[in-house]
Amino acid sequence: DGTSHSSEFHNFGSSTTSGALDYKTPAFSVGDISISATYAYDPNAGAAAPSAGGVGTNSDTGTAWTVKVSGMGLTLGGGFESVDNDSQSAGAADLERATGYIKYTNGPMTIGYQEMYTDAAIESAGASAPDTTGDGFGIAFTQDNYSISYSEIEEKTSDIIGTTSAAVEMSAIQGTYTMGAMTIGMSMYETDNPENSTGKYEETELSLSFAF
Repeated sequence: DGTSHSSEFHNFGSSTTSGALDYKTPAFSVGDISISATYAYDPNAGAAAPSAGGVGTNSDTGTAWTVKVSGMGLTLGGGFESVDNDSQSAGAADLERATGYIKYTNGPMTIGYQEMYTDAAIESAGASAPDTTGDGFGIAFTQDNYSISYSEIEEKTSDIIGTTSAAVEMSAIQGTYTMGAMTIGMSMYETDNPENSTGKYEETELSLSFAF
């Protein structure tokens, strides 16, 4: 969104992406329904894999899984990621992330809705870090040479005693038109309370690109 705010919507899976062992199933078909799943195990969660002969920077283990079911234009999906602070080292944290979504496509139009949850706990300090919940939706229409979309996301962060920071609200509208090798684009973004602090950010972007 052009601000310093880091949306938790973008962080699912980020602790089990480097040095992890991944398994992805093929898509299984049951009539008109397609089902697939993934699983990841990371013995050095949240850190890059060590070089050959090197030693990992921590002993925290992370796992993540996702499931997707789709058919007749409808897609349902969800996932869960967790990191266990096996070492109980100072500053290390247990972590859980969960997300789920529904998406429907009919001709040129696609509509989607998603919810997410992040729970972090600093075990070594005997305290719980603030939890973040959020939801968002998007709608896109693409036909012939033009495309337009609109989306909104809201995130709330609350500590263990229920104190809630200012809710972050993000919205975006984007559109493009393609004529031959030229594409004209326009985007408008708005963020209320970035980094959970009172404030506002707005950005308008115009673009022109050529493909040869």
